[in-house]
Amino acid sequence: MGGTPPREPLSWPGLATTVEEVPLPGLRLRFSLNRDQTEAYLTIPEYPEGLDPATAVGLVRQSILVKFPRQANLAFLGEDLPALIANRQRFHGRVVARGTPPQDGEDGQPEFLVRRPSREFLVKPDGSIDFKTRDLFRSVGAGETILILHPPTPGTPGENVFGESLPARPGRPTSLALGKNVEGGTDPEGRTVVRASCSGQVQFEVRPLSVRVKITPVLNIPGDVDFQTGNINFKGSAVVRGSVLTGFSVTVTGNLTVYGGIEPGAKVTAGGDLVVGKGILGHPGQGEETPEVKAFGNIRALFAENARVTAEGDVFLRAAMNAALSANGSIRVEKALVGGHAIALQSLQAGEIGNIAGTRTEVSCGVSHSVRARLNLVIKILDDLKGQLVETEKNLVYVRDRGERLAAEQRESLAATLETKAESLRDQILRLELKKADLALSLLEENQATITAGRFFPGTVVMIRSSLYRVETETVAATFFQKMPEEVIEFRPYRA
Repeated sequence: MGGTPPREPLSWPGLATTVEEVPLPGLRLRFSLNRDQTEAYLTIPEYPEGLDPATAVGLVRQSILVKFPRQANLAFLGEDLPALIANRQRFHGRVVARGTPPQDGEDGQPEFLVRRPSREFLVKPDGSIDFKTRDLFRSVGAGETILILHPPTPGTPGENVFGESLPARPGRPTSLALGKNVEGGTDPEGRTVVRASCSGQVQFEVRPLSVRVKITPVLNIPGDVDFQTGNINFKGSAVVRGSVLTGFSVTVTGNLTVYGGIEPGAKVTAGGDLVVGKGILGHPGQGEETPEVKAFGNIRALFAENARVTAEGDVFLRAAMNAALSANGSIRVEKALVGGHAIALQSLQAGEIGNIAGTRTEVSCGVSHSVRARLNLVIKILDDLKGQLVETEKNLVYVRDRGERLAAEQRESLAATLETKAESLRDQILRLELKKADLALSLLEENQATITAGRFFPGTVVMIRSSLYRVETETVAATFFQKMPEEVIEFRPYRA
């Protein structure tokens, strides 16, 4: 065998997927490719007797480099191949050349900036489940970005073991259908951006390579607000075709219509008008602890009993009993207003105020409930700051007069700190006193505030701005007003 010259290695022949070479008698080299020709494999099934390992390694390397000059697996040629041949170790399918597979492009991908509802209940940090909070729908405000549709990518071409380019499959576009109340545009990166043109519920319809999105401005709850729906928190308007049950809450930024009633312990807030088909109920005796039913527009309901009802606009009721009514507009009670208190900025009118049993009923007009609430808050903060100032001044006197136990430097530092704090408190108190005066003056601003009823019963307390009048005898068809500049309350016959 030593006298037989080695054969010249051959380059890869045409479209063949398997090639055999015999550079020396008895030494067969079998080359094969994978399907996309990104890897080449070598098999040596046997070795002839008397084979010189160095000669064999050189011939095998030469054969590989001739066939795959750019993509040869140099690590295999330099380390593994000499060891395999020196040990006369047969092997099958060892990678001797490696190309680069093409990276196919990605299909157009929708990026949901508003996550789709999971329909699951809220899991609290301690692991317990809040069965009153459920992820059933998602809402957005006008102008809010809902979705970004990324365009498909072209992919990256590869290269086979012969150095030839392998084309990549480009990604497929995803179609986007814009439904009602959404608008699309293109950002500087070439992506399609979908925004809401009004507030409401986001609804997606997602299929392979297809997305449809729309906004429903009014959320429809077909029954009660209960454990099935969970609490409602919605950007937009809503219609509840049942009732809001005890312990649940509804918060919407738009108008809210409740076909049924609002039960005791339910909390309701509407950014617009609130219409309740039946009544608004609260727990008797809870007072300020009763959850508030509030609207930033008008409130209209059949009745309110033991409830706390607040409107930035007007309040319209058929009847009210032991309720706390507040309106920055007017209050209209068609039948009887009995017990509790009602405060309106403009006017208050009822069929009857109080009852024959003399139930104390407070009615107030000419004062904004929101201004009064801010004034009460300022007074509370002032009381707290004044208390802090008294304590600070006591400590300062003690340090100055009886601080001999402290080092001189420590006494001066502590006194300076207390003086700075006292000066800051005096400044805060001064500014809040001015704010308190402004709020008090706004409460006394003159307007055409009147309180009218077909009948006032004894036990009724009438307040118009800073003046107060107690009804001692039954008064029929009267309108109470504040006479200026005497600032006394008088009444005149009711004018229909």
